Amino acid sequence: MMLTQRFTSEDPRREGAFLWNYAGMNVGFFVGFTVAGYFQGTESYASLFIYLALLWTCSPIALIYVWLTEWRMFTKVYRTAVALLFVGALLNYLSRRAGLG
Repeated sequence: MMLTQRFTSEDPRREGAFLWNYAGMNVGFFVGFTVAGYFQGTESYASLFIYLALLWTCSPIALIYVWLTEWRMFTKVYRTAVALLFVGALLNYLSRRAGLG
């Protein structure tokens, strides 16, 4: 609903917005199922819980930082993805170092 209200039906950017929105959702679904399958296969549920709790805490912080710096749309998406990947890699390293993974 929010995405459709941001553009008029004649706006040429509307199709690109829908494309990036659904592409991002599909990538998120794929990554989510892949990560869940990995942790289910290794049965390391404690490390999954800690990893997700830290990621869910850090993700909004990274997202707010990127959106408040007033970058262009593509740069916002790119930098948000890079920031979240960095946070995920850091949390993975810390959980393995703590003996949770």
